[in-house]
Amino acid sequence: MVNMELFVAGTWASLLSGLDILKCRSIVDPQCALGVVNVDAFVRHRSGHGMDPNKKSLVVARLVTNTPFVQMHPLDWNVNALIMNGILGWKFFVGTHSIFYQNSVDSFTVSRRDLSDLQSTDYPFLLSNANVAPEVSWHPFWESIYFDTETSLAMTAYVAIDDGVFSTPSIPTAQAQMDHIYRLNQENGCQGFAASNAESLIQQYLEVYVDNNGENESSTNSSNATTTCWIPFSNIASSFGDDMIEFINVMVEYKHPPAVIVGVGTVEGEEWAQPRKIGNTWVAIYPMNDRTYYEHKLEISDDGSNMIVDMGLYTQNLWELPLFYRDALWAQRLNKTIALANEALVSNRIVGYSQAVGDPRSNDDRNFRYCKGGECEVGNLFTDSLRWKTKS
Repeated sequence: MVNMELFVAGTWASLLSGLDILKCRSIVDPQCALGVVNVDAFVRHRSGHGMDPNKKSLVVARLVTNTPFVQMHPLDWNVNALIMNGILGWKFFVGTHSIFYQNSVDSFTVSRRDLSDLQSTDYPFLLSNANVAPEVSWHPFWESIYFDTETSLAMTAYVAIDDGVFSTPSIPTAQAQMDHIYRLNQENGCQGFAASNAESLIQQYLEVYVDNNGENESSTNSSNATTTCWIPFSNIASSFGDDMIEFINVMVEYKHPPAVIVGVGTVEGEEWAQPRKIGNTWVAIYPMNDRTYYEHKLEISDDGSNMIVDMGLYTQNLWELPLFYRDALWAQRLNKTIALANEALVSNRIVGYSQAVGDPRSNDDRNFRYCKGGECEVGNLFTDSLRWKTKS
């Protein structure tokens, strides 16, 4: 048998392929050098276009919010779902706890944007150290663990911050989730996850009181609909390297450690830049940016255990996309994002196509002190334009 190869790509790439919304105006434009369409081309070609059953891929993409394109397009943040899920077929997105505050239908009065079109069970928001109450609109569309049946990866994503409302501590949360994944592997009879020989008390009662040949058969046989042996893959992001180091040091020593921990951020020491095995866990830490393709290639044992026998890190500048990667599908998808960029330019609120911005004065034309009484629309417009220009 041949070992399985899993290609896990992580990206902070922008939704468009140009340096800004005015670049990359056609597929032959040399300025079409960046963006998620180029990431998609790398993933497809490096993982065999889905034609090799021993090569599979998964993309971990961050939600894009503050680029001029996203702010100017009529769909607003919802354009992420259209491009990354609808056009590219990516399965979920990651982000920070602040996203939970952003839907206008909720009662936080933080945002006026309607994110209903971003909320989908087919394209969930993955954030593992979070606690979202049922009354929050994100609750049905948020996952703490993403179980990908195609790759057998049980993906988790942690952000090491405390927002005071939605966040939970990263380490105890991760430990509970690793326990859950381990138990699923036990129940599925996975190699290396053998259940205890001692029969549980409930099982003893079931054997006495439940007739498996009778009408109760369906209820006793419905424990797990799948026999997947899950591979726990954890991502941890932090502005402080010490948080990631602490997470790694604790989790690699835990009784049920992740198979992989990838840290996104900056730490001292070159030894973290390339994947290495600590105990039973493969570990790597590196900073990410929107102009680089990042990929972890996992080699999975062919003995049925789904154990990782090797892990490598491949990085490449997105503008160095090989010529033969620019195939018909790349051109088709790039053309779609160019069309969406044109739509955004037509609805550009900076140059005054929108009538949504109110008068900066009171009804008395001589009163120019309106903005001193609170938030000023023109002030917002000015600061928004600075944010869009600097991509902050």
